[in-house]
Amino acid sequence: MTVPGINNVCVVGAGNMGHQIALSAALAGYRVKCTDNQTAALAKAEQFADTWLPGRVAKGKRSEEAAKAARANISFVPGLEEAAGDADMVIEAVLEKLELKRDIFARL
Repeated sequence: MTVPGINNVCVVGAGNMGHQIALSAALAGYRVKCTDNQTAALAKAEQFADTWLPGRVAKGKRSEEAAKAARANISFVPGLEEAAGDADMVIEAVLEKLELKRDIFARL
C-alpha cells in the first residue's frame, strides 16, 4: 500500500529505528534514501539490509523478487541534502537530542 503523490522517501537517521523504517518503506514500494552523519551507522544499516532481506526469503517471509525490489529501492547516502533533495516525505529518526533535531529541520 502506498500513498498517492509520495514516491521518494528520505529517512534521516540510520540507527536501529531509522534503518527499519527505511526497509519497511522500501518493502512497501517507495524509493528510499537513508542518511546519517555517522558513516559507521550508515554502513551498518546497509549491511543489515543486505543480510536481513535474504534472511526473510530463506525463512519464507518474503519472495525473492520482493526482497530484490526492496533492496533496489533503498540507498544509503551520507549527505542530508542529497538524501532529502527529491523527497516527497522526510522521516526523522535521529537521537533524542533537541538541538540535533532542530538543526536537521532547519536544514530541511
